[in-house]
Amino acid sequence: MTMREKKRILAAYKAALLKVFRGAVDAATVDAALYLGDEDPGGWAPDAPLVIHTEKGLPDRESVSGIEAWVRVDDEANARLAKHGLRVFSEPINMAVTAVWKV
Repeated sequence: MTMREKKRILAAYKAALLKVFRGAVDAATVDAALYLGDEDPGGWAPDAPLVIHTEKGLPDRESVSGIEAWVRVDDEANARLAKHGLRVFSEPINMAVTAVWKV
């Protein structure tokens, strides 16, 4: 995967998170939670294009409503990435960390 694709995925998730969680999170919170996989300080998924640390202030996936919101985040990110021929999905690693993978 190219760096350009990774950066597009990061940008798509940033925009999606801000849209879906509007009012609950701000851009600084989202920026602090997103890492390119090979730059993730926790080393959770170094081969993933993106790692999201929900523990940095993002809503989690613990409840049904949380799961549904994260599905909307994935859908919104994929809508933004479609014009670039990219499709991704997110996979929780644990309750605090999610990896995003290219399909």
